[in-house]
Amino acid sequence: MVTIDTLKPGDTWACPKCHRPITMYTGGAVRGSLRAHKAGGGTCDGTGYGPFRRAFPQEMRVFGRDEAIARVRDVHGMPDWEPPVYAPGDLQEFVAAVWPQAKSFTIVGSGDRRGLVFTVGSRRWHYATHDCRLSGRCDFQADALDAFDEHEKRNSSV
Repeated sequence: MVTIDTLKPGDTWACPKCHRPITMYTGGAVRGSLRAHKAGGGTCDGTGYGPFRRAFPQEMRVFGRDEAIARVRDVHGMPDWEPPVYAPGDLQEFVAAVWPQAKSFTIVGSGDRRGLVFTVGSRRWHYATHDCRLSGRCDFQADALDAFDEHEKRNSSV
């Protein structure tokens, strides 16, 4: 049985998106995550998935929020499960479960609708909302801030 403590360079895990066996990183912040691999003409969305980390946050990144919620409800037999609403400190932990290499966190928004803008590597900015929504990639922090503001404007009546 492969565990995060017994990882070796040749160990593989099935990608949750393309289902191919992919080797994993064995060191650093991405230890236990699937290496980058191609699928469908580009990089597979399962890249970076870590089978030894909590499933829901990662499945959100790979499959999207709605499908990740459906998968948790189905796999764990909890038909009414909803993701929690996070305060910024807890939201940072949630983001770290999705992307262990995330850094440069900035709290954005106000009141109970605060979120985070953060970077994953260089020139890969994202935002996360209090209700477990993650953005796509933005090239600049200002773009991520604008995208967060737009998201909040669209969903302020929800």
